Amino acid sequence: MKLKRLILTVLAALLVFPALSPLALAEESREIQSEAYIVIDAKTGQVLAERNSRVREYPASITKILTAAMALENGNLDDVVTMTDEAVWSVGRDTTHIALTPGEEVPVRSLLYATMLASANDAANGLATYVGGDLQNFVRLMNQKAEEAGAADSNFVNSNGLHDLNHYTTAYDMAMITKWALTVDGFSEVFGAESYTMPPTNKQPEPRLFGTYHMMIVESAFTYDGAWGGKLGWTPEALHTMVTVAERDGVELICVVLKCKNQYDKFRDTAALFDQCFAEYQRAVFSIDELTAPPMTLTENGKQVGTLSIFPQEVEIALPPGVTKEDVVLNYRLKDSPDSTEWKPSVGFRDLAGNELCRVDLGFAIDSAASAGAGEAVVVPAQRRIGWPMRILIGLGVFAAALFVFRSYNIAKRRRRRIEQRERRRREMGRRGI
Repeated sequence: MKLKRLILTVLAALLVFPALSPLALAEESREIQSEAYIVIDAKTGQVLAERNSRVREYPASITKILTAAMALENGNLDDVVTMTDEAVWSVGRDTTHIALTPGEEVPVRSLLYATMLASANDAANGLATYVGGDLQNFVRLMNQKAEEAGAADSNFVNSNGLHDLNHYTTAYDMAMITKWALTVDGFSEVFGAESYTMPPTNKQPEPRLFGTYHMMIVESAFTYDGAWGGKLGWTPEALHTMVTVAERDGVELICVVLKCKNQYDKFRDTAALFDQCFAEYQRAVFSIDELTAPPMTLTENGKQVGTLSIFPQEVEIALPPGVTKEDVVLNYRLKDSPDSTEWKPSVGFRDLAGNELCRVDLGFAIDSAASAGAGEAVVVPAQRRIGWPMRILIGLGVFAAALFVFRSYNIAKRRRRRIEQRERRRREMGRRGI
């Protein structure tokens, strides 16, 4: 009886306090565990979901995305790299490596796959010396490239992501670095590889086999439909970090999660964020005709020095819930800031509340005798699409103007009639001799 009473008591408690029920606990477990995250559109960079995305965190081995992409951009897969003492011995033997040795001759291709699949810190250093000549110069190039990619709140001090207080990034910055990396020839193949066999070298007679640890892109309990590439990271200070790319129906998204305590929560978090963004956002395509802008006048000291023309192009953006294509207002910009010395035309997409959905850089050509970047710019089109509230106001304005013209015409017509009547009376009185 006591046992039966205890069971009934527990069941009653679950009914009275639903927050303690298994269903409620399951709901709670679906909350994003990563302290910082972001999801962006891989083509436009449009932010679809984020939390603490501009907060600086340690990246750990997702740093290697930048390293690998720079090696591909600046090198050749068949080039052979001779490992230096600095590249090998600056990596602790208690960290991830593939036991490369000084003097070992390794093709760039093998170093790339070892860096991305095995997350080998010595292989990343090999790529760094290949591109930069030495590790210090490569770090300088890394930070320069990161800034060019739009990563303004990052600072890298090594090629591999080993912990350093001055080695940090943000979720937003890593998303922008990955967005750039995806444009580099050959990067997608390495980023999406599941395995690779490294051939023997002059120092190692046996082949070395590497496989990805990213469980969303291979058959596993966390396989995600559409996920095709990614990179993991972990250090005691950074905790778990991960970058993943997924594509569905022609829509490609990049998800970055940082500072996740559990090694499996990073997969759950990424899947939940992808699910939300793929489901909630609708696509809108702006055609060439809709994006065509008149030439923009370039002036210097008040005098016209040339014109800038935008190349025709088509842009596809994601619309959040409740926003339709008709709600979107376009505005063009010629420079990133008034202090900018370079032309960088772009088009912004805003909703009716004024929130910018995204901004896309545009291709352009300058017809000018002066060099690009000199002088001031006057942007001719401020807005090219108008929302319904503005359309109503414009319609009312046109109606009021038409009413004013019509009323003025009638007044003038009556005035002319009165003048004609007076003139007729005057002539009639003259004939009568009055």
